[in-house]
Amino acid sequence: MRVINLKIENFRGVKSADLSFDGHTLLVGGNNVGKSTICEALDLVLSPDRLSRFPPVQEFDFYNAEYLEADSTTPVKIRVEVMLVDLSGEVERTCGVLPLTEN
Repeated sequence: MRVINLKIENFRGVKSADLSFDGHTLLVGGNNVGKSTICEALDLVLSPDRLSRFPPVQEFDFYNAEYLEADSTTPVKIRVEVMLVDLSGEVERTCGVLPLTEN
């Protein structure tokens, strides 16, 4: 299984990101630039342990810890979307497979 794309919105230190991965990827950068946020976003969607926590998302997981819009009644939505390829047969049988489409 390989991650080829990761989209993040309103998660931790990332307001919005659309990352493509080709082959091997190494995250390099200074402090507070989003390396750990990328790893945590992948953990959120790929780790069954993360989703079994209660709650699976905490206040600090929201961008700038803002979990309500300015009107104070509309919740902010966290979005983490991962595109995977080269799935094992077991994963395909368990999760199903959607065809790869161009956006």
